[in-house]
Amino acid sequence: MLAISGGHTRSQAIALTGQHIMGTATSPGLNDHVIPDLPTAPSDQILATKLRLLLSKLVESINYNSDTIKQIGNLNELCDSTRKVVIAMPGVSTIYDEARIKSTLSQFRFASPEEITIIDDTWAVLIAGLRNCRGLSVIAGTGASAYIGLDRFRIGKKFKLDGFGSLLGDWGSGFRLVTRLLEEAGRHNDRDQEDFPLGQELLKKASEIRASALLDSFIGLQNWFDDLVRDTQADWRTSLANLASVVTEAADASTPCELAKDLVVESANQLLDTIEIAFSRLKSPSMSEFLPDDFDPNQFPIVFKGGQMEHSHIYCKALIEGLVQRGIKSPLYFSEFGPVVGSAMLAMTDRISPENADLIRFLDELRQWPTAKNDRFIVEYPYDQKEIMNKTAT
Repeated sequence: MLAISGGHTRSQAIALTGQHIMGTATSPGLNDHVIPDLPTAPSDQILATKLRLLLSKLVESINYNSDTIKQIGNLNELCDSTRKVVIAMPGVSTIYDEARIKSTLSQFRFASPEEITIIDDTWAVLIAGLRNCRGLSVIAGTGASAYIGLDRFRIGKKFKLDGFGSLLGDWGSGFRLVTRLLEEAGRHNDRDQEDFPLGQELLKKASEIRASALLDSFIGLQNWFDDLVRDTQADWRTSLANLASVVTEAADASTPCELAKDLVVESANQLLDTIEIAFSRLKSPSMSEFLPDDFDPNQFPIVFKGGQMEHSHIYCKALIEGLVQRGIKSPLYFSEFGPVVGSAMLAMTDRISPENADLIRFLDELRQWPTAKNDRFIVEYPYDQKEIMNKTAT
């Protein structure tokens, strides 16, 4: 069985036999919403090329880690040996999105094409984080979105909120946080004609992401940005979102930058708006047919995942405080696992529950996997979420 997830920044795969891990792999993001069509190849071929890279790395991992099955010589042998595929991708909330992924997967000769399951990565986080199909899953990384989980995955924007992409939505995301930083830098340059408070950190980080001889001033940063956008060979949105650390680190510093704090809190409030809309939608008559008889909005859990929560104490604190202020009393969880783990669970069993012994054993095995932390199959938060929640409640 193969579990796959594709994201903006990275993509991951896990090979399984039964409930046991045979290999894992990670590679650059598979998010096809930001892959441009090139004169030499349409975007679905580019996506397939990226998927081949991920699966080829998985072949190497299987051959290195497994001594209980025959060696797999190449990608074709992996596909021939695969009986089930579950792939979680950003934006799989419309029939169009699903068809696009199916078109890409049809270029691979998996042994049982009828056993290919395509799901939205935000819903997959609900499975990974709670071992439950009921709850609100919220991702805020390079992109941002929320999914209302009511016992099974359903395609449609009735259940998926935001995730409209970096230029149309993704409120509370790293990308949108960086665009606000750049806007403020431009305003500051026009208004004050002096050094921007985060200017040196911004220029340094930008040069680490993409070297430029012009990067010595705000005008140099503008030229850097223009060159980044012109490069159709690269996902410039992901590169730009990497600048978010300039803001989050300055906000969390022992002597915090007030501008950075304001921008991070503003970003968290944007995501809170999405969450509030989700709870309003749960109360609408159009959702009543999907709600279980024992539905209680105060017991509807929220699971968080993504770089905004993982790297920013201020962002996390603002989220929790905002939920209290807006009267949302749901149990809160921060998932240590990403979408690929949800895909793996769905590949293993249809019985998703916190008490499922097979899923518990799988997670224990994953925690012991030698590369799980370095390859970010498991995330360790740099702060104690329970401590933040207790202080906020107090």
